[in-house]
Amino acid sequence: MANSFFTVKVDKSLYSDDKKTGRRNAENAWKLAHDVLLKYFDEILTSDAESGFIQTPWLYKNYVEAGKTLRHRVTVKESNIGGDLTFQIKLTSEIAPIQARSKVEAFMETNRVMKEFETLISEFQTRLGAR
Repeated sequence: MANSFFTVKVDKSLYSDDKKTGRRNAENAWKLAHDVLLKYFDEILTSDAESGFIQTPWLYKNYVEAGKTLRHRVTVKESNIGGDLTFQIKLTSEIAPIQARSKVEAFMETNRVMKEFETLISEFQTRLGAR
């Protein structure tokens, strides 16, 4: 679940394609993606619908007993697999010794995920996914 992209094919009711201009109106899909992310994060770091990219800031949690700090962020990229609107979503999870949490290079990828994020993927699939 962590550190790899998973694909959600967006339900066609959340976007439309203008055949004349060739442009896609995905405003509803983007609003819903932001809504899902803001349930787990207080803010969005980067959001650019024109380039099809959303990223949250890092969310940190210290596990004092274990001497570790865990951090997570989510990246969403728009793609058009098979002509359909799809979102590529990645939950990045990294861990570092608690004493070195201020050093970016101390963090390494881990498959551990905070309990708060266990439902993130299924929520994207349920709320945005094709029915």
